[in-house]
Amino acid sequence: QAAGGSGIGVIEAAVTRAGPTPGGWSKYPGPKGSPDLRAAIADWATARFGAPEGMVDPERHVVACSGTRAALELACRAVLARAEIDQPAVLFPNPFYHAYEAAAAFCGAEPIPAPCDADGFPDLDAVPDGLWRRVALIYFTTPGNPSGATASTMRIARAIDTARARGVPILFDECYSEIWRGAAPAGGLSALAAAPRGDDPFGGVAIVNSLSKRSGAPGLRSGFVLGWPDLIADLAVMVARIGAPIPGPIQAASAALWRDEAHVAAFRATYAETMAAAGRALAPLGWTPPPAGFFCWIPVTDGEAAARALWVAHGLRTMPGRYMAKGDQDNPGAARLRVALVEPPDRMRAAIERLGEAAKGGFGG
Repeated sequence: QAAGGSGIGVIEAAVTRAGPTPGGWSKYPGPKGSPDLRAAIADWATARFGAPEGMVDPERHVVACSGTRAALELACRAVLARAEIDQPAVLFPNPFYHAYEAAAAFCGAEPIPAPCDADGFPDLDAVPDGLWRRVALIYFTTPGNPSGATASTMRIARAIDTARARGVPILFDECYSEIWRGAAPAGGLSALAAAPRGDDPFGGVAIVNSLSKRSGAPGLRSGFVLGWPDLIADLAVMVARIGAPIPGPIQAASAALWRDEAHVAAFRATYAETMAAAGRALAPLGWTPPPAGFFCWIPVTDGEAAARALWVAHGLRTMPGRYMAKGDQDNPGAARLRVALVEPPDRMRAAIERLGEAAKGGFGG
């Protein structure tokens, strides 16, 4: 990862301390996550998104999970088990993270890209009435993957209100929430805290996040689902029966990471420097860095041609935007190229220099 693993010291110290303890490697971990880990997650989310003290109950509103890919699939499975819908459908952004489509398909639902606004966020007001009768779940990504766009608190609240009015659960994927430039982006909890609704403000709403991006620790496989108590309870049962709880010492390391912001600030600063360099290199294409994330989502004539040209002429491996979206004639990623700024700083500097040289010629695509 780009920051060179600035949270590794925190991980190693916590795992070393926790390994020999009674709850360490010698016992099966609990399915919801340890009380300490869930408290750390609740405290972090409360402080980060400005929630009132006590709004997030670690017992009712938080379950730890082995990264968010597993959580996305298990949440989909749990929601579909509750739904009484023939031919259920799952809505997600377009372009999108591939796990949404896979989760829906594996769970027996039809994955359907939602109508989206210019920033790539689902425009739920544009979903046809006939389709709403089949929708069982909505995935909403902010910051966007791969766009790096951020949704305002008002935009998120509008999505929640529309989903609730239709009786459809909505799951916010916020894995890139801590990689930002300028101001920290809003999230689902921001909107819920700003305008609480009913006795339990989390009804039908859940949020996923992880340490993969925030702490540069994708190999830790540690994340959480926060929100709707019914879903949290279902997920705890599912993890106990068929899932993979996080090992005890890894939970201890995770709690330590959620309580430490110093390594996150250093990580974020490194990404900001790399993204600024990419912005200068790609200026000939009129591209400017997005407010969040570590992807360059670059407008080109043909993403596949551009990716091929960059590989052949410059040895740079990139992703055609078409592969991040759905649609034959109207694929919103067809004229985009995704560049991931995730290598260590020295490698990124060399790659960005070559990227800048290629940009002068328009990438050949």
